Amino acid sequence: LERYQPKLFYILSGLFMKFNALFIHCGDGVVGVVYSSSGSLDYSYGLTNTDWACFESLRILYCYMELVQLYFFYKLFQELKFKGLPLLLGYGITIFTPIWCYFANWVNNDGMACFFSVLALYFCLRYFREKDFVNCYLMAFAIGFAMSCKLGGALIAMVIAQ
Repeated sequence: LERYQPKLFYILSGLFMKFNALFIHCGDGVVGVVYSSSGSLDYSYGLTNTDWACFESLRILYCYMELVQLYFFYKLFQELKFKGLPLLLGYGITIFTPIWCYFANWVNNDGMACFFSVLALYFCLRYFREKDFVNCYLMAFAIGFAMSCKLGGALIAMVIAQ
């Protein structure tokens, strides 16, 4: 119901739901998703059971994005030349930070913006090492995608500019 956020989050989520709709078919019925002022469910607005199941299946996408993000954290530490115990400690602290569990199961644009921000940081480090246009373009696209999910994604551009 939030329409003030940038649109990439909605586009990717909608496309994933459309794809899952090819495989998910539930019985008839409506799931009430809005509470009235009295605290009871208002069934005048709701989703069909199939739509609700497709919405809940978005967690698959976000879990996958978090797994890929954790992989890129590892690649970030490698780009920073961490080896041995520093790599184990840094990566261990990073992957056991509780926010990644929330982002993996939370249908919200914060996790997607964070995912693209981590990608931008990774491609920035690769650009500093290799100085080629491919890494520069991938970094720029990742920053743009982070901003297209949430305007706070622009913060990574300030980090990279330093």
